[in-house]
Amino acid sequence: MPVHLPAQQPWTNTTLSANQRATLLLAQMTFSEKAAMVSGTAGPTGSNYVGNIANNTRLGIPWLFLNDGPAGLRLSDTSTTAFPAPIDIAASWDTALARQYGSQMGAQCRGKGVEVLLGPMMNMARVYEDGRAFEGYGEDPYLAGAMAAAEIPGIQSQGVIATAKHFVCNDQEINRTTISADVDQRTLQEIYEAPFRASVRAGVGAVMASYNLVNSVHACELPALNATLKKSYGFNGWIMSDWGANFSTVGGMNNGLDMDMYCNTFTANNMTTAIQSGNVPASELDGMVQRILTTMFQFGLFDNPSTGKLSSTVTNSANVLFARNAAAEGMVLLQNNGGVLPLSSSVHSIAVIGSVSSSSPISVGGGSASVNLPYNITPLAGITSR
Repeated sequence: MPVHLPAQQPWTNTTLSANQRATLLLAQMTFSEKAAMVSGTAGPTGSNYVGNIANNTRLGIPWLFLNDGPAGLRLSDTSTTAFPAPIDIAASWDTALARQYGSQMGAQCRGKGVEVLLGPMMNMARVYEDGRAFEGYGEDPYLAGAMAAAEIPGIQSQGVIATAKHFVCNDQEINRTTISADVDQRTLQEIYEAPFRASVRAGVGAVMASYNLVNSVHACELPALNATLKKSYGFNGWIMSDWGANFSTVGGMNNGLDMDMYCNTFTANNMTTAIQSGNVPASELDGMVQRILTTMFQFGLFDNPSTGKLSSTVTNSANVLFARNAAAEGMVLLQNNGGVLPLSSSVHSIAVIGSVSSSSPISVGGGSASVNLPYNITPLAGITSR
């Protein structure tokens, strides 16, 4: 049967490749329409996703909704599951568990209308004061890469785009927009970039560039975005800034940054000035939009859009049971020599030490990996009850 297409929309032809469809669509876009594809904006009325790229009704481009986070879908209610911290999943050494972890989060994203999950996080736990270490997979680059390469296909199996973050060396939060991580090339490649390399090989759709500087250059302006991620590793998706992490229109565009998330640098006026002054080739903007559209076509955002809504409750008893069992897999790090566990009735008292056990519990981390809890049983209460 011949495929009948709208005369003005040949990119709706599903027999073409994602890249071919993106090329056809790009050819019909005005400069202002291209500019709208590379800069975060306010969402539609009633929307409170963390990030939004505006739709285009003239050309049939849907809204692109992005949302945190690495430990469960972060929203202002308790309609999603608070999954165990990723570092707990890494402590299980179980890549099958990591894939299931990703699949369950991806399904909840789909149910909420989220098309881009801002995770997993894979920065190295190299600074002990780092406030975000719980979001990642620890200090071992091989383990981090293996876990990321398992979780990403799980997320993306649900038609949701995963985001490898934060490229690169974002290993502490203090002065995160001004501190420079000074690293030699061998260490950079063998330790800090290794999980991102594994993520690209696993087919990740997006990468997020970090706040910090690397060898005195802001991460969103690193030549490595093009040279390492796109050329050496063969990354074909798009690279976005962390929220407010890009500080230069020219530096970002020329070095591989494709999407400015609320930095106010990739505005139409700024990009017009950069291109007309000769500081940025006009082809750069086309390349940025092409990569975003190609990934959207690849993941079915045009042909099979999510029907999920923010008002939906996407957590259930099966999710909660998985979360509990997954947490246990990462918590138990001892060999049970002599059958010491479970404790027998001969034990009459157990010492529970520290304010976090009761009066000041730490049940979730802060920031982008926080998830609201429907209830919270402290360690002391749980042990006492048992």
